[in-house]
This record gives sequence, structure tokens and C-alpha cells, in this order.
Amino acid sequence: MMYVSTKTILWLAILTLVITWPQRVDSEVCKKRNDCKCKFENGTIINLKTIGNKEGRVPGFPYTTADEWGVWEFSFNGCHNYADQYCPSGVVACQRSTDHTVTPGFPLGTADTADFTDGTLLRFGAMKDGQQRYTEVRLICDPKIGPGASQLKTLGEINYDWIYHYELTSKCCCPDGCVGGGDDHPDDPEDDEILSFVILCSILSVAVVVAFLALLVGWVIFKKYYRKEKEDIPYNTFSTIQVNKGYF
Repeated sequence: MMYVSTKTILWLAILTLVITWPQRVDSEVCKKRNDCKCKFENGTIINLKTIGNKEGRVPGFPYTTADEWGVWEFSFNGCHNYADQYCPSGVVACQRSTDHTVTPGFPLGTADTADFTDGTLLRFGAMKDGQQRYTEVRLICDPKIGPGASQLKTLGEINYDWIYHYELTSKCCCPDGCVGGGDDHPDDPEDDEILSFVILCSILSVAVVVAFLALLVGWVIFKKYYRKEKEDIPYNTFSTIQVNKGYF
């Protein structure tokens, strides 16, 4: 006859509580607010709005080569689209030939495709002639470098995979490094609704587990101390009764 000990049941109950306990939300996720901003779970903001030219035909960071051969040049304009003779459709980053013979150039991303991922990497995308290209900008926080002095390092296409890399160093890459304008921490009804739902589900799950544990502990105490039965609890009570009565 199989038995399940009281200790085993208690360990299973504890394991159930651990598994169902609400998990901490990853604070490193930076949720996109618009093309220039993202917001962390703790409420801090990364705001790149003051980097690059908001309007015009000149990028905030002009064309520069990325390798020793200098075959291609790359531009970057923060989170704002710009248009010139090489990328007239409006882009945040553009690739052109060093001798300017390739016209138009190649769009490497548009502002509306901005993806902040974990707040340390900004990603854009653009399509031309059936080929998707991506721009990845590593955001490096430096509180000493203001928006007007932000530094850009152009790395180009490192792995020949249609992904073009930059490194942007600025205080605006820091959480709450460049705030202002009254819209950096707006109320977000959608966020409030999601948070309320998560809290409610967490409370209900904890309540169910606590109630289960309370019933389990009460049942064990009743079986052990009031009915004076063995510590081991029968796995199949019906079979035990049949054996005791001599049916088997």
C-alpha cells in the first residue's frame, strides 16, 4: 500500500507557493512612448528628442566613413527623419558612397520603426529594392556630455548582415538624463489598467495558495492530533478500507 508522508505534502505545498508567487517585472525593459522616448518600469525616461535635427535636409551627425577603406559613408540624425539627395524619402540614417557616385543612397532606418529594447540599444529599419536594412545604435550613458555635445561613433556593417552599427554617447542616453517639456512623465491610462490587472491577478493567486495551505495544514493537524492516526497519510483510503475489511 502506498503512503504519502505529511512532510512530502508540506514540501509540495511550499513548492506550489513558490511557483505561483508573483514574479518581479524586469525593470530593464524600456517601453516605447514615441519615436524618441521610452519608459522604464520604475518611471524613468530615456529621451533623445534633443539629439539631431528635428527638421531639415542636414543630419545631426554628418556622413563619415566607418572603415579604413572608406568606400561608404554613413549619417545619423537621432530619432528624427531628414531628407537629402541621397535619401530623399526621409530617414534617420543613410548610407552613400564616398565618391558620391551612387545616387540615391541606401536608407538604413526611419523614425517610426524605433525600438528601444532594453534602453541600451536603439534599433531602426528601412526597406529598399526588396532588401531590409537595420540600424542599431548602442546608447552609452555619460552624464557629463550634454545633448549639443553628444558623440557618435560610426561602426558600419560589421558582419555583412545588413545591420549597421553606431555608438551614441550622451547624457540623454541616461535614465532621466534629458527631461523637460512637461511630457516626460505623462499619465498613461493603458499602463494603469495593465498594472491594476497584474496586481489583481497576483492578489487572487496568493489568496488561493494561502487558502489551500491553510486547509492542508488544518487537515494534517486534524488527522494527526485529534484522530490519533499515523503521521503517514494513506494514498488510497478506499483501497485501505477494502484491505482492512478483508475484501483483498
